[in-house]
Amino acid sequence: MLEVQNLSVHIQGKQVLRQVSLTVPKGKVVGIIGESGSGKSVLCSTILQLFRKDRKAAGTIKFNGDCLLSLEEKKMRSLRGKEIALIMQNPMSMFNPLVTIGGHFIETLQAHTSMTKKQAIKIAKEQLALFQLNDVDVLKKYPHELSGGMLQRIMIAISASLEPKLLLADEPTTALDTMTQLEIVKELKKLQAKTKMSILIVSHDLGVIANLAEEIIVMRRGVVVEYGPASHILLHPIHPYTKTLVAARDEHSTLDELNDKYEDTVSGELVLYDENHWVRMEDSSR
Repeated sequence: MLEVQNLSVHIQGKQVLRQVSLTVPKGKVVGIIGESGSGKSVLCSTILQLFRKDRKAAGTIKFNGDCLLSLEEKKMRSLRGKEIALIMQNPMSMFNPLVTIGGHFIETLQAHTSMTKKQAIKIAKEQLALFQLNDVDVLKKYPHELSGGMLQRIMIAISASLEPKLLLADEPTTALDTMTQLEIVKELKKLQAKTKMSILIVSHDLGVIANLAEEIIVMRRGVVVEYGPASHILLHPIHPYTKTLVAARDEHSTLDELNDKYEDTVSGELVLYDENHWVRMEDSSR
């Protein structure tokens, strides 16, 4: 489905991703965990080839056989939304304040299909019902009239309406209260179970990742430090940073507090530690 190999990204001359490799298999959920500045969101936007002019990327990103880094923009636009969908961390910033929710559904669906406005509204109602948003007035409302949690569910519903093969969820629960976070996670699990789509979910919240992902990638300062089955990462972490991260979760600490505990640089080679479990072994000569 999605294969990223040795991806390095520079923005304004600064390297923000270094030799990142990962795979998101068909029908699987892969999670990326790391604090702010670890390169998680840059990875998502690079996969979608957003901000192409502002960054220099090397390596390969393959989606269903297509090499995205060399794909023409016209072809890339046809993939965005239809084949690869994106959920952002701030739903309000993704909605046009002058367009109703129904208008957003119509615009998205008609951009990638030849369906009529009536057909688009029918699909919008069906999608909203799946996310417990049965109030017909929702389609007539403007973004500012809805809560952050409702907008996030609507964003997921819009993304799902085109039945993409891959969903990139970039911090989908950030800035939401705990109960709403749980609801969003539940909706994503239901969506994945129903559609069997592949999901790459990015978060600084290990609890969210643990609830959804089958495999977990741990990133630190633009580098993958550990990568493997969720059970291995959560129960038997190997890299010192991952151990600190898991301990921070158990102690109910934030990742900002984690930064104060772990300030080592990231070095060494990524090696196979156990079956499908990769760890960046720190350079002992430092």
